[in-house]
Amino acid sequence: MIGKAQVLPLMGLYNSVAPLKIIALAPDANGNVLLAGTLPSEKINFEGMPTRSGVVAKWNIAQQRLVWTQPMSYATAVAVVGSSVYVVCRKGWGMNEPSHHTNMQVADTLITSLVSGEGSEVFVVKLEDRGASSHAVWVKQLSATGFTSLALNALAIRDHNLYLGGSFKGGKLKFDAIQLNDENARDLYSRYRYPSSYDGFVAKLVDEGATARFVWAQKIDGAQGDYGSMDEVTSLSVRDTSLYVAGTFTGQTLTLGHLVVDKPTSNAKWRGYPDESLGHTFVAKLTDQGAQSHFVWAQLVTGLNQPVALAVSGTSVYAVGRFQGEADFGHLHLRNDARQDSADLYLAKIKDEEAHGYFSWVRQVGARDRYRASALVAEGPAVYLAGCFPNPLWVAGPNPPMPAPVPSEAWLVKLSDDEHSSTYNWALKTDTTGFTAAHLLALRGTTLYVANENGFALLPLAGSKSGTPAGSPARRARRSKRLKSGQLISSP
Repeated sequence: MIGKAQVLPLMGLYNSVAPLKIIALAPDANGNVLLAGTLPSEKINFEGMPTRSGVVAKWNIAQQRLVWTQPMSYATAVAVVGSSVYVVCRKGWGMNEPSHHTNMQVADTLITSLVSGEGSEVFVVKLEDRGASSHAVWVKQLSATGFTSLALNALAIRDHNLYLGGSFKGGKLKFDAIQLNDENARDLYSRYRYPSSYDGFVAKLVDEGATARFVWAQKIDGAQGDYGSMDEVTSLSVRDTSLYVAGTFTGQTLTLGHLVVDKPTSNAKWRGYPDESLGHTFVAKLTDQGAQSHFVWAQLVTGLNQPVALAVSGTSVYAVGRFQGEADFGHLHLRNDARQDSADLYLAKIKDEEAHGYFSWVRQVGARDRYRASALVAEGPAVYLAGCFPNPLWVAGPNPPMPAPVPSEAWLVKLSDDEHSSTYNWALKTDTTGFTAAHLLALRGTTLYVANENGFALLPLAGSKSGTPAGSPARRARRSKRLKSGQLISSP
């Protein structure tokens, strides 16, 4: 029997946090969830529309209430270790908020000592959770000089080591005494010719209690071509001293620190555009050696594609993303037979063999661009994919495609990794809470936290190795046959 869709009784497990809108969340060890998001503001923007102010908040699940809030610039990520809460934010707020907005009350006494760059201003803030209140300990700024555009897209944490990933263009990016240069913008001619050129970066920030310091930083750069160089880090995942980095690049060569990877000849095409103009994906392994770091290996997904999320469990690395036309995963190949402007999702596994990695399998799903994957977590062989699947989920297979047993309005799908293939287990769909999409996932212990912008749900997994929801029919169905109708490509 193939695992069926389930409607779980999430009333009582669902936490509505309105009017707060969630952007990021992180559960702690004491029954609380740290939330980064926005709250309504009394300010009016130039169009006469109400604005929203950034905030970081602590929500107590048992009491169903906010314990404390801290005004914050636009926060994009949050993490918690013990009583230490780490927040990534940037000055200025892009949605109905004046660009000069400086509502950083949490950092009022610290912000005056920071250098204001000519481009974007990105900060990492440490808060100390004192139970009923919180206190700002330090603020660290990524210092940019020149007409620099800066984006910090990813955060991963191990103990009190913070790993940051993103992109920059147009100048110099400083991490304390460490400096990365955008070689594409070394003169006005280059800036004019390559207006969309970006370089990626990954950096390590160490929390030393009352202060913090950057230890190392690595630049990620694709070869400059006629179409510029659009390279960025979009996702990070960490296991012990191994940091896994995912992102996009253009060109025929990818340089990650001292590791240079030549893009193999690819048959992947999209609308006849030259291969070097397409946005490809890389997934790389970086070893943190304390004061230094080095990239060990990198695997490439060629063709027009974009990574969405990254997760690691043991020596298995999982990546979910979108592709159009065709895509190559090493020697594995996927093709989207729908119209050329339609994108399919892929879920791929890379096996980490310490000194090298390889694609073990890749699964293709598609529904004519009508659904999204937003988050991915993995624990043991269980892989959880969150998103919005408003129509029945299709898995590409023989012509005509056969539908997979994933229902309409599903927002969470669970698969099992069978080493060289994967098995579909179950999917959750809309229930009486109106939970119709999932944007964020977090796993702590045997509880899965699933969130959208209006609230989050707790999904107890009962500690079972299969990772099935507690009390669900699928938990009693021990046997789950492999999905035959879908296209599953694996290495021999």
